[in-house]
Amino acid sequence: MVCWCKCIRINPHFLFNTLNTIAAFTRTDPTRARDLLREFSVFYRRTLEGTEAPIPLSAELEQTRRYLNIDGYLPGRRIVIVGSGDIGLIMARRMTLEGAKVLCVCELMPYSGGLARNIVQCLDDYGIPLKLSHTVVEIHGKERLEGVTIARVDERRRPIDSTREYIPCDTLLLSVGLIPENELSKTADVALDRVTRGAVVDQDRQTATEGIFACGNVLHVHDLVDFVSEEAEIAGLAAANYVLNGANKPNYISVLNGKNITYVLPQKINKNTSENITLFFRVNNVYFKFIFIFFRNKPNKVIRSAKR
Repeated sequence: MVCWCKCIRINPHFLFNTLNTIAAFTRTDPTRARDLLREFSVFYRRTLEGTEAPIPLSAELEQTRRYLNIDGYLPGRRIVIVGSGDIGLIMARRMTLEGAKVLCVCELMPYSGGLARNIVQCLDDYGIPLKLSHTVVEIHGKERLEGVTIARVDERRRPIDSTREYIPCDTLLLSVGLIPENELSKTADVALDRVTRGAVVDQDRQTATEGIFACGNVLHVHDLVDFVSEEAEIAGLAAANYVLNGANKPNYISVLNGKNITYVLPQKINKNTSENITLFFRVNNVYFKFIFIFFRNKPNKVIRSAKR
């Protein structure tokens, strides 16, 4: 049996992950690193040999086997994860399906940052404990990780010594500190916000560089893909209007965050508009009761308030 095959482009993430895996094994397991490097070199060479000629199915199956061998190498077998955002939750499930034992997911906050469905499908369905208000306070091991010590934290997020617990493990996965994808913004000399570390934009998602619009994870890390889609629509319509009609004369006012608010987006508003403007913001704590939101002008006078 034969099949037809065209040259395949290797996903950059696969390439980088493979090289990082090889580098990690170079110190801890040189034999494994050497075998993995050989598999990857053959796989890469075969991938670059794109051809229009029919290829035996056996050759394609062998190429698939090499891919699975490369992509299937685990960094360890006993995993502790810090951070319960959606990425951390999904990685817990992925590690479990690959054959590892996820011992627990620690979350510094008293709540998970992930979606409820991901908590159920990625943790509960696999019996993985979620330890809220917990963090790693000590890492053990020399040549390789041997274990971690975790502890509960108080309301000020300080570790409580009496709750320290040692967990033997060989891998610690950190799913924390996400930042926007700002490489393109930096290349274009777009001004960045020091808090979000994404582009500074107005209500049309236009950056400080005229004609460059930004949305999605270029601005800040979103909780839901639905928010990314909404933002993309705003930026897309504004960009199309810019191409057709040119730029609006700017008359900006700054939008500043107050107490209990980490940041607000957009960071500035062009007053030369008659459209309604939606402000997005992130609070810096958990609030279980009703909260009041106040909008103040420069003299600190309340111009509008809302209860949520």
